[in-house]
Amino acid sequence: DTMSPVLMSAVFQEPLQLTIRFDEPVAIKDASQLKVEAASETRSIDSLKVLNNCLFIWMKEPIQNETEITVKAYHISDCFGNINICDSVKFFHYIPGFNDLILTEIMADPFPSVSLPEAEYIEIYNRCKYPVYLAGWEIYIGNKSIAFGKDTIWPGEYMLLHDNQVPDAFGSIPEQMVMSGLQGISNDGQTIILKDNHNGIIFSIEYHSSWSQDNYKSDGGWSLEMVD
Repeated sequence: DTMSPVLMSAVFQEPLQLTIRFDEPVAIKDASQLKVEAASETRSIDSLKVLNNCLFIWMKEPIQNETEITVKAYHISDCFGNINICDSVKFFHYIPGFNDLILTEIMADPFPSVSLPEAEYIEIYNRCKYPVYLAGWEIYIGNKSIAFGKDTIWPGEYMLLHDNQVPDAFGSIPEQMVMSGLQGISNDGQTIILKDNHNGIIFSIEYHSSWSQDNYKSDGGWSLEMVD
């Protein structure tokens, strides 16, 4: 290996904790090799920890919401001694609020199929103007909670959630997430809640089978879609 490590991404996981990721495991001596700028001002680093290709950084003060962040890294080496003299990444720090992400479609009763896959699924949509990192988020279906994977939903993007009950059923859909346990959605209706990584409620809905309005749709194979 003769390639130096590359800084790939950065995101705030907690109000004071920033995670930056490289494309391979890295080594760092101290915080002097890092600079975090918010609104063009350098912010103080309290401590850091290295774990494989990730650097976990704890700031001395929280960063204001809706702020552009620049992270700069200097003389970061990999396990082969290759050194990246200077690298940087920019991102927009945003804490999602209520209804920033919403549920737009629920397939609770996929049988018999009516031009849709014979699998339960839920579709979510990012209404806000910033990307949302979903690691640590959960969706509650009745009394059951299911954790999201480490993925990002971009502004104006839809994402399909399913548990891969029917392999390749959603192969043509570009944005999807396989979530183990996302099945058993009640045909008759129940409460579904979307929570962020701080246990805050982002979206909640109590749907009912009567929403289909047409008797023939109550036999199954039709999803419920949000229309406004």
